[in-house]
Amino acid sequence: MNPLKSFGHLTYKALYDTIHHDGIEHAGYIAFLSVLSVFPFLVFFFAIAGFIGQSEVGTHFFDAILSNDIIPAHVMDALKPRLNE
Repeated sequence: MNPLKSFGHLTYKALYDTIHHDGIEHAGYIAFLSVLSVFPFLVFFFAIAGFIGQSEVGTHFFDAILSNDIIPAHVMDALKPRLNE
């Protein structure tokens, strides 16, 4: 059997079985659950970031980032007033 024809048959069979055995729905369900499981971590992360950002360590951290050339100048000009607030 020709390798290209074999690859085409294998791809067709994989796609057919994925659709026939509800693989699309399972993939969507897994994607939804992964977003749902990451959400509580993001709430915790932003709460900790807000707490650290208000302390002296957070102020020095943001000053160190802004003083280096890590962030482009036009982005830094937009962010600096918000960070100073």
